[in-house]
Amino acid sequence: MKILIIGGTGFIGFHLANKLSKSHDIMIIDDLSRGRMDNDFKKLIKNKNVKFKRIDITKSNLKLPKNFDLIFNFAAIVGVQNVSLNPSKVLEKNVLMQIASIKIARSQSKLKKFIFASTSEVYSGSLNSNLLKFPTPEDNLLCLNSLKNSRSTYMLSKIYGEALCSFANIPFAIVRLHNIYGPRMGMQHVIPQWIKKIKKNIKKKSFSIENANHTRTFCFVDDAVEMLIRLSFSSKANFTLNVGNSKPEVKIKHLIRIIFKIMKVKNYKIRSKKSKSFSPIRRVPDMRKFIKMFRYKSKVTLSEGINKTFLWYKENYL
Repeated sequence: MKILIIGGTGFIGFHLANKLSKSHDIMIIDDLSRGRMDNDFKKLIKNKNVKFKRIDITKSNLKLPKNFDLIFNFAAIVGVQNVSLNPSKVLEKNVLMQIASIKIARSQSKLKKFIFASTSEVYSGSLNSNLLKFPTPEDNLLCLNSLKNSRSTYMLSKIYGEALCSFANIPFAIVRLHNIYGPRMGMQHVIPQWIKKIKKNIKKKSFSIENANHTRTFCFVDDAVEMLIRLSFSSKANFTLNVGNSKPEVKIKHLIRIIFKIMKVKNYKIRSKKSKSFSPIRRVPDMRKFIKMFRYKSKVTLSEGINKTFLWYKENYL
């Protein structure tokens, strides 16, 4: 197959490209505003099956092939810090990139499926309105957050992106990604943040944690990639699915204790402190629809995944 990955220098796009490149022709396009040309990516594009172009898809006069079978769109500005500092840019840029991606999809002569990377954040308004079920199914009513909350801009950009898919008259799959983690993820996420913090303050005996009692389920990137491949290569189309894990659901403080254990740090204390963010208190996807459609459950345990993540950061960052 010929596959286009938009935003393929980023975390999930890179891992997907890396696996698919073993048996498919891959083109990666990215403007490198967030992704990076690190050693892992440089190694990937040495593969004869992989081509890379630095392109801003929101600009006109794009010259791309018209014979892609699959198109993945991971292009987005993400991260709480980015959203807080420049919410207007997040909303505008993410919507424009999705519009441009769908335009590319519509130009294809034999497109089998367009896969849009949405987010669990689309459920945050429903949580704040006390209308969110747990675990959360895909058909849960979506509500809006207060527009005074800068974090709502990311949620809105993804809901708008989902709507564009639904009415674009192309075969599509919308995937709501839930707390995917692993090697090469951005440093703004909780697991690499704490790996770095513990390593930097290895002699400290006390650590303060925001949102210590908030709960999450986590999905290792290898499992997420397998899910993406199964749903994209299927003949089924025009659906929305959660991608993640339904269990184990862990408190953030327990997650961090696992990181301490893997890093072999003992005799420490954890203190909770009041959060300054609008982080959801709970996030758990209902995975029954995915499992029924594609017969796959995550295989990597949380401890195994965190250990693999730690070893990568130890070699590349610490």
